[in-house]
Amino acid sequence: AMSTHYLMLVSYDIADPRRLRRVARLLEEVGDRIQKSVFECGLTADGLAALRLRLRRVIDITEDHILIQPI
Repeated sequence: AMSTHYLMLVSYDIADPRRLRRVARLLEEVGDRIQKSVFECGLTADGLAALRLRLRRVIDITEDHILIQPI
């Protein structure tokens, strides 16, 4: 059976250049860059959960912002 994919728009504002590169690299693995800090990602529910977990490990929640929005 084919897993359902959801199209998600991921945009971010990362304060630190090193974390910024890590977030960008991570998103390049799962989606297509459509603007400098905006990616379009086709993800299964599990893929989305995994992405959220991986992003959470990279960012500093006190100064970084990531928005994941279905489109």
